[in-house]
Amino acid sequence: MRTVAAALARVATGASFRSTAALVRDQAGRTRLAPQRQRGRKFTDPNRHGQLISDWVAVFAPVIWQAYAPTVWPPRLILDESGFRASAAQPAARGTPLFSVLGAVGYPYPGARPVVWRLEAVPAANTAAWQGFLTALAGRAEALVTDGGSAIARAVTAAWPGEPAPRLRRCEWHLRRGLAQSLPEPIRDDATHPVTKAMTGCLTSTTNWARFENTLHQFTQEASLPGTWSWVERNRELILTQAVDRDGFGPHSIGPLEEVFRHVDNVLDDRVYTMTNKARTDRLLMLIAADRNGWVDERAWAEIIRDHLHGRDGLADRQRQVNDPVTTPSLR
Repeated sequence: MRTVAAALARVATGASFRSTAALVRDQAGRTRLAPQRQRGRKFTDPNRHGQLISDWVAVFAPVIWQAYAPTVWPPRLILDESGFRASAAQPAARGTPLFSVLGAVGYPYPGARPVVWRLEAVPAANTAAWQGFLTALAGRAEALVTDGGSAIARAVTAAWPGEPAPRLRRCEWHLRRGLAQSLPEPIRDDATHPVTKAMTGCLTSTTNWARFENTLHQFTQEASLPGTWSWVERNRELILTQAVDRDGFGPHSIGPLEEVFRHVDNVLDDRVYTMTNKARTDRLLMLIAADRNGWVDERAWAEIIRDHLHGRDGLADRQRQVNDPVTTPSLR
């Protein structure tokens, strides 16, 4: 069990299946000699065949995840998605959308550190996918921060109907970026300009927002700001509504989840093109989330796996039972 747990821990922290397979074989003294290279023919290293590690992830990642993961949504939640496309490693398909990962970072109590609550791979980040994501756990969040996507808003209404409805808040970082981009470049790039200075904290209270609008009025005569005023008119009601009941605990942006997605992107890297199986991808995401939450512990994981097998007379789930039919990949 220690070997399996060590392999899962290594994958969780970003190692590839192939490099992990080679290490497992080496530590077990079961390395294979690579075939001699022939002219015009390249042989792959048999020690770097990642299927065994992939099967261990498929069978045991859910066991590890269930030992730690929450089963009820927290009061405060961040929701967002990250889309993955074919990279330069696949020139013919470069830029083609492949799949998306839905993510949730939660806060079990005000001031708590962010916890990766769920990650799930889906063919498309539409309303139906989000509704399934939200109904996978019990309960409902009281307040959610998003980037303002309509698919999430519709899914929240469908998944968590009734009163009191969850409070949907727009990410303040995205709002501030939108406001900054609406300004003429000479003002936007001048940190000493009164309008730019008035933007600091303008989303955090109704007083600060009023101060920003007053400053904007003062400089409208000497600088044409139709784009900025158009943005203000579209977003004023939202900003004031959020400012009224804003508290100091947050979250106020989707930054913590975007950081998780950057890590996921680094781990998956060029593998995304070959990731066509939803169940296997979800189980890898469980390990990545476990690492982000600080749950990686080889000794503890070995005990979890041992206890799981003991309760099943030493039998694990049959390997590859989550495989897709060849012609119908579940993540495309």
